[in-house]
Amino acid sequence: MRLSPSQLTIREIIGQLMMPKLPDTIELLDASVWQRVVDDQSRFAFGGYIVFRGDRERTPPLLAELQDLSEMPLLFGADLERGAGQQFSGATEFPHVMALGAARDPDLAFQQGAITALEARRVGIHWVFAPVLDLASRPDNPIINVRGFGDSPRIVGTLGAAFVAGVQRYNGLACAKHFPGHGQTSTDSHEELPELIISRHKLETEDLLPFRQVIDTGLKSVMVGHLAVPALDETGLPATMSKRIVTDILREQLGFKGLIVTDALDMGAIVKRFEPGYAAVRALQAGCDVLLMPPDPEAVVEAVLRAIEEGGLTKQRLLESAERLDQARLDLGLWGGYEEPEAPAAAVWMDYQPAVEAISDGAVTLLDAREGLLPLGKAGSACMVMLDDDNDPILQQNFRQCVAQLEGVPQNLPFFVLEGDADESTVAELCAEATHHDVVIVAVFMAVRAWKNRVAPPPLLTALPGRLKAGGCQVIVVSFTSPFLGPLMAPWDAFICAYSGDSATQKSVLRSLWGLQPMSGRLPVAHSAAWAQV
Repeated sequence: MRLSPSQLTIREIIGQLMMPKLPDTIELLDASVWQRVVDDQSRFAFGGYIVFRGDRERTPPLLAELQDLSEMPLLFGADLERGAGQQFSGATEFPHVMALGAARDPDLAFQQGAITALEARRVGIHWVFAPVLDLASRPDNPIINVRGFGDSPRIVGTLGAAFVAGVQRYNGLACAKHFPGHGQTSTDSHEELPELIISRHKLETEDLLPFRQVIDTGLKSVMVGHLAVPALDETGLPATMSKRIVTDILREQLGFKGLIVTDALDMGAIVKRFEPGYAAVRALQAGCDVLLMPPDPEAVVEAVLRAIEEGGLTKQRLLESAERLDQARLDLGLWGGYEEPEAPAAAVWMDYQPAVEAISDGAVTLLDAREGLLPLGKAGSACMVMLDDDNDPILQQNFRQCVAQLEGVPQNLPFFVLEGDADESTVAELCAEATHHDVVIVAVFMAVRAWKNRVAPPPLLTALPGRLKAGGCQVIVVSFTSPFLGPLMAPWDAFICAYSGDSATQKSVLRSLWGLQPMSGRLPVAHSAAWAQV
């Protein structure tokens, strides 16, 4: 029997608007952890959970069991910018979406969205916290970078709309983020509150355009970012707590009717400045519907009740959000009566690797190369130097195997590794070895992630190409991460960007280096005069 939000108590309505983090699948297998989750659900009546890290076999029954314990169907969401495999092992993992920006193919963006939704729903996830519509327009932005399609509002909007169409075609709830645009900032909101210092005109003609375009195609949800935007609200409040940004601009100016969710409320941009209850009340007053990852649910409940008592919030305002949440449940078929669209993965897990490879193949971008250097094989002996900024032994092993085993790549290609914390003696020793070869391929792996707060390897490593060239080598730099590394690592004889370090992308790059496939990607950002001319 379907319950209406109006039948709930005020405490239950508040609970419905909170979406905490669910412990990892492995943790949930512990009886004491599971019981704590069950007790909290009974106590707070949460409307759903954000899920991190699991697998495609063990996660679904756990989510189904938790679903059965709730009177109102739970919405399960996850950060799936790179597909369901980003969080659930055994599912498909795609390259970072800047690879789609380089491939420039809306059909591939649609496929990624569709496959993400199909596999997410099989795991038990309804709400796909993707795509990122932030413009990747600042080289020093430590958190967007390759997570964004590029820096062109038109391209970001077109690819974002295609991704959303794919997600929502197969009954997923897509979520564009991080409104009104986190790209033109230089601070990671996981640590501090970024400030977007640009004019209202620039916002209207750049950052807001992708959101406007995607909203106009039927987007179901938006995530608001934790960033101060003085051009829109001079108070300095984060966008998540700003009525001028959430209600006046997103709701009224852009006409968005769907669900609005905050970015995680346990991030440094919020918790270093505001008490949990105060932040939640201000977000609801601003017009947000769902409070993601509140650090203290009890404090939220008490603060919201107090705000209602004092007149700062009304029960009707909370009901509006609860009803939007319930409409999403209805649209997703969680109340029953919904006919699932016909899908190729309706019965079994399928191999979607061809779609992944189509993106990685189409993304490889040649920025510049000395004439006659590529394809390799004509310029004398070559060696590979893997620059691993994150000191990841599994990644090192996988890349080493890829280089050694991929058909078309010379057998026994000399392979060296430099980790991010390498000292001068280690670098000098590697240079002495590498300069015995005519060509050195410097493969740069560096994850863009929260709390890292930098966009390039240490100076000792970014200087490596210059040292190798001084030793008489021709140097090819391959960035398996940001395209912004090009000027930082100059001089080189060729610079190639692939935007992602996954295994499919590794193979695409190696095949391209040895002329087995073209480098057809187009640079999705223009951050210097040199790059703009490409």
